[in-house]
Amino acid sequence: MAPGVAPPTTAPKLETGPVHPGRVRVLKPGSSPSPRGPVVYWMFRDQRSRDNWALLHAAHLAARSAAPVAVAFNLFHPRFLGAHARQLAFMLRSLRLLCLRLHSLGLPFFLLRGDPAHTLPTLLRRLAASALVADFSPLRPVRAAVADICDRVGPEVAVHQVDAHNVVPVWAASDKLEYSAKTIRPKIHRLLPEYLVEFPDLPSPAVPWTADDPPEIDWGGLIAEVLRYSPGTRLLLFHPRKKEKSNFDAKFLKLEVVWVLGKQGRCRRLSGASRGRMRQWRC
Repeated sequence: MAPGVAPPTTAPKLETGPVHPGRVRVLKPGSSPSPRGPVVYWMFRDQRSRDNWALLHAAHLAARSAAPVAVAFNLFHPRFLGAHARQLAFMLRSLRLLCLRLHSLGLPFFLLRGDPAHTLPTLLRRLAASALVADFSPLRPVRAAVADICDRVGPEVAVHQVDAHNVVPVWAASDKLEYSAKTIRPKIHRLLPEYLVEFPDLPSPAVPWTADDPPEIDWGGLIAEVLRYSPGTRLLLFHPRKKEKSNFDAKFLKLEVVWVLGKQGRCRRLSGASRGRMRQWRC
């Protein structure tokens, strides 16, 4: 068994809809025979609305129980597990676009901050959720947070984990610590015809979201906080053009370069020639 991978508790005939049953693990079954509360997808590793097996599984659970579905993302810390400002700024800009995309699909997006072992159970209780679907991540802080969440949520809340990151799920590829690529490669190749399939389209929510809307997110304030925590870092920030609200292709993005030389994160525009289409900013 690979380190940090818990023994699978998935039922042999788990009804997972469009998602392969071997891709889903039931970390905590719910006690309610007919759940009606919302299904919350805790997005962490797979930050996308398309081609996401975890989101597809959450949508299927919600449709099966005639319940709405919501997406939650948790920021562990302003540095987000030790990430630098460049990665954080890119992630926040991408999450901002993802939030718009989910809103157009009728899915609310909750941005939480703090320890997920506290923030997510609180959100589940406030929404009276019936199930939590989580991404699989091998990082120790995330594994510990998932274990704590399973202990802190009520008995009526089911917790499922989906490996939407790997073509072949970790727990399906091998049940032991592999010491060589030549030993695990045949195992993965043998399972590719089973798991390497086309992604279905994300269905429309079976039940529209009627609860309270998520709080408005101050994306500018979050990015400014990143700048304060990481002085002396070069950032690449992407801004979509205002006229292209629904198209997120790269050709509709304008690139700006930001130099963070102070601790306050206050920048002013420099006059003079720019390099290509890039604008240089400096504190």
